[in-house]
Amino acid sequence: MIKKINDVLFKAIKYILTFALLITTLLVFLQIVSRYAIGFSYAEIDEIALHLFAWMISMGVAFAFRAKAHLGITALVSRFTGKLKFIAEVSINIILIMFLLTVFFAGISFAQLGMAQSTSAMYLPLGYIYASLPFGAALCILVFIENLYLLMFHKSTTAQTSQK
Repeated sequence: MIKKINDVLFKAIKYILTFALLITTLLVFLQIVSRYAIGFSYAEIDEIALHLFAWMISMGVAFAFRAKAHLGITALVSRFTGKLKFIAEVSINIILIMFLLTVFFAGISFAQLGMAQSTSAMYLPLGYIYASLPFGAALCILVFIENLYLLMFHKSTTAQTSQK
């Protein structure tokens, strides 16, 4: 069940990340052209690119974890074999879930505080940028819950290593 939910969710995230990267690239290109061709830059474009970048990072981290593309964790787990590898995988997933729960709740508080502040050019609440932190943490938690499920009931997470 969790795997099917994550499959649909991360397929949508893949398209959102692709679109956000395209928009960010176009905005930054427009900013460079306007700065050097016209001699004027738009602060609003910088802010939009910053917002998109923060959200791309938070979603991209979860996407990378799900694709088993996080080098540090993969390298650590690959050093073990057999039962030790299983224990390491379960332990790492539980530790990361606990850490990400802390990040999630702290991020919510941080985003709420940020709603009282606004950006300098567009006067948007900074909480919109800060909300990417708990959102990304929640996505990562879903990934690690899926990993635990696969470890417990399928004895391996290697079956779901890459995104389609």
